[in-house]
Amino acid sequence: MGSVDETREAVLSVLKDAPDECPPGPDEFLTRLRAEFPKLGFVADPSAGAWFAVGGGGFFVRGRTGIELRERLIAVGWRPR
Repeated sequence: MGSVDETREAVLSVLKDAPDECPPGPDEFLTRLRAEFPKLGFVADPSAGAWFAVGGGGFFVRGRTGIELRERLIAVGWRPR
């Protein structure tokens, strides 16, 4: 088993190599969805876990997160731009 200093150095090394980017926030993700699927309308209340996509002909998809909504759109045949 390594020493405390070796463990600390290993953790610092991993943190140093980690990307500085944070995942996109809800507003940014909503903007991305609108750009990827311009023929759909989007409404989101991230704090309530409600993300919606609507389209013509009564098309409606709901997800708990933006990521889930995007995955569901792809699953039903929509392709991102």
